[in-house]
Amino acid sequence: MWRRPGAAHPSPPLTIPQAGDLLAEASREPAEVCRRAIEAVLRAGADARHPELGRPLFAFRLHQFLSKGDTVYVSFEPPGGRHLTSQYQTRVPDHLDKPLVPLHFCRDCGKEYLVVTRPDELEGERFEAREDPDAPASEGDGFLYVSDDRPWPDEHDQDAVLRRLPASWVETDDDGQSSVLKARAGDLPEEVWIGPDGRITESGTGLRAWWVGAPFRFCLHCRTSYEQLRLKDLAKLGTFSAEGRSSAVSLISSRIVRSLRAQPELKKKARKLLTFVDNRQDASLQAGHFNDFALVTQVRGALYRALDTAGERGLTFDRLPQAVFDALCLPMEAYARVPGANFHQRDLAHLHCVNCSLTVSTPTWSAAGVSPCPICPGQVFCASSTPTWPRSPPLPSAGRAAIPCSPATRPPIASSWLATSSTKCAALSL
Repeated sequence: MWRRPGAAHPSPPLTIPQAGDLLAEASREPAEVCRRAIEAVLRAGADARHPELGRPLFAFRLHQFLSKGDTVYVSFEPPGGRHLTSQYQTRVPDHLDKPLVPLHFCRDCGKEYLVVTRPDELEGERFEAREDPDAPASEGDGFLYVSDDRPWPDEHDQDAVLRRLPASWVETDDDGQSSVLKARAGDLPEEVWIGPDGRITESGTGLRAWWVGAPFRFCLHCRTSYEQLRLKDLAKLGTFSAEGRSSAVSLISSRIVRSLRAQPELKKKARKLLTFVDNRQDASLQAGHFNDFALVTQVRGALYRALDTAGERGLTFDRLPQAVFDALCLPMEAYARVPGANFHQRDLAHLHCVNCSLTVSTPTWSAAGVSPCPICPGQVFCASSTPTWPRSPPLPSAGRAAIPCSPATRPPIASSWLATSSTKCAALSL
């Protein structure tokens, strides 16, 4: 408490390190010793119990505030020598002539992009940070691609440029010559050289980068493309602090519950977590998300266990559901309305649980880097002696004409087509 004439007010809250520093200044003892002494007093007071009520004689409450972080900010300098910070700033400390811009990252490969704008009043000769990087893009907004290990090819090397572009951006004429679609010719990356102040400089000086206007159409590093331009850039690029609030609460809550269960000195009724929300809609949303989180975690853990148990033999597609169900080790009460069911009813309940055991949510297996399970009909088709590829589905830039394709070249083509299809389906689902 601190007092003034005629009034008494509580002192402002302090963290333990802050209180330790004040105690060290008053006692002339090392700050670390004072912090440990404060922690010991608090723990001793909490451990001492009232003989009749069983409550702590000196209860204390520690508050931990959790909040989302910020994104990463960098200067217009080459990688390795640029200024990096995760705290919002507009200029490099002690270098007010060097602006800072935020970074967004490709959700598929993680490559970073500088989120900038080219103001019209400066005739596009200077790059600046956007006022709100998460807001919908406006005229002059775009991204800068910087890479030393995978730079964008020179515009005069047409073959190299075509190899880096998405397949949907390239067309092939009757003579077999490939070129960029006319509708995409104006969207190609533009090479620029930028000084530390954000102004465009002469070629060969400053930071070498490639400018692409918004909306974000494809990743220059991994070639992931987005055909639906109405899809928000937030679904294509993420920030360093991007997270779902429901997912964050689920992860933190599950960690707290596991920590409480690991403390045998706590009574069973005390091992619980209470959350407070200001409306029922948020409460029901969070409860549903937590249930889905628990279900997906169990299924993915069972999938890992099933694959680990199978060892080198692996699992075929038809054996995978049963193997996952066996790895779950669920009691009958967990999935059957009538736990004591026998014979046919028991088999039906078992079959229903097996069919539901493969329910997974985003990210997809391909996005997580997990190889898809081989599908027997696809293997049979790839090994078929049929000399041509079927008319449906068509390959890119091939129309619907049958294409000669030997069995040896079919597996990689089929894998590429399936990967492309799954990527487009994932974009549609977002």
